[in-house]
Amino acid sequence: MGYIKFAKAATTNGGKADLLPCDQIVHVGVPTATAVVIKLDANSAVDTATVTYPTQTDFSGIRDAINNAIELGNGASGPAILVDMVDITSIAVA
Repeated sequence: MGYIKFAKAATTNGGKADLLPCDQIVHVGVPTATAVVIKLDANSAVDTATVTYPTQTDFSGIRDAINNAIELGNGASGPAILVDMVDITSIAVA
């Protein structure tokens, strides 16, 4: 099982980091200017993890950065396989 690591700012908890298990992440939400919600599976001790960061005007790469880290953590036993479809506007995870 691989983990992704979120390093905290030096002013928060002395710059320590939090880890999330890649195998238990089922969805990375759409980032806002200040946070992104990560949903974990039913076997996890928690339902969601909310990553909060300073207000940003360009937060478009945050979701890709998290998804890329999950792939590198081998959460899917290898790189995610791209489903080649056009014009997907959303995927609802419940």
